[in-house]
Amino acid sequence: MNNNVCVVIVTYNRINDLISTLEKYEEQTMKPSSLIVINNASTDGTNEFLEKWKSKTGHFNRVVKHSEKNCGGAGGFTMGIQEALKSEAEFIFLSDDDAVPNVDMLEKLMASYEKIDDKKKVAALCTRVNDQYGISYVHRSMVKKGLFSIRRVPTKENDYKVPYFDVDLLTFVGALLKRDTVEKIGFPLTEYFIHEDDAEYSTRIREVGRIICVTDSIMTHPFGGNATKDWIEYYTTRNYVDYIGRHYPKRYQVYVEIEKYFKKCSLIAGLLRNRSKNFRKMNLIAIRDGRKGNLGISELYKPGQEIG
Repeated sequence: MNNNVCVVIVTYNRINDLISTLEKYEEQTMKPSSLIVINNASTDGTNEFLEKWKSKTGHFNRVVKHSEKNCGGAGGFTMGIQEALKSEAEFIFLSDDDAVPNVDMLEKLMASYEKIDDKKKVAALCTRVNDQYGISYVHRSMVKKGLFSIRRVPTKENDYKVPYFDVDLLTFVGALLKRDTVEKIGFPLTEYFIHEDDAEYSTRIREVGRIICVTDSIMTHPFGGNATKDWIEYYTTRNYVDYIGRHYPKRYQVYVEIEKYFKKCSLIAGLLRNRSKNFRKMNLIAIRDGRKGNLGISELYKPGQEIG
């Protein structure tokens, strides 16, 4: 079985999670050919740990890249994919530092790929994602379009009763890219920094082929509940508006702007969703910036900033 897979993991200040996750890749029944860790300017001892880790002898080639600044998930995965292309790997596997693979995750992912008759039509594969409650359906989605509306529909329980099925959108938790797919579509948008970079990238992947979810290849990624920081909401809203505008007719972007306004910016959102005035203002600016394509790190809403 082809095991020419390069794994890319992006990490930021989660050293204990990273240590546990890297151990699981050592235990894989089918080892990757190499494993690249992108350290996003961590300040918790990750640098020192990774320097020791990469010098150890193991089952695969170990590569560590330290970013001079935190460039977010989008920048981190772009760095990792660029590094992976320097190798001879035919597949590039992307995941987070706190996403733990089942011991046979890679083996089952590649075994399913080998069973597909028309492999040329496959652009990427992805694993099933579990959280502490069961299957995390939102990690794999379909895009549903109406005359004026557009929405993403998470997968459902019945989808996972077959060996594999097609999806439109994946997250960068357990995503297996074919090398020639990356060579055709390029890299994630680093200017997104965080959130919606994987949805935008998925849409480009779908333009060149199928995305197949393999149901018995499993990653476990804990669900953080309502711990989302306010500042992240700026990037989620802004990037989603920009993403829809990039790939779909203008009417869909208008629909998304109106939807986001009522859910995050309006007085109704303030009353029914307990959104503060500052939160509502932030999302209004995010909608405007997404429409105008004002991307990158916001001067008003920098990572880690408290909104109130």
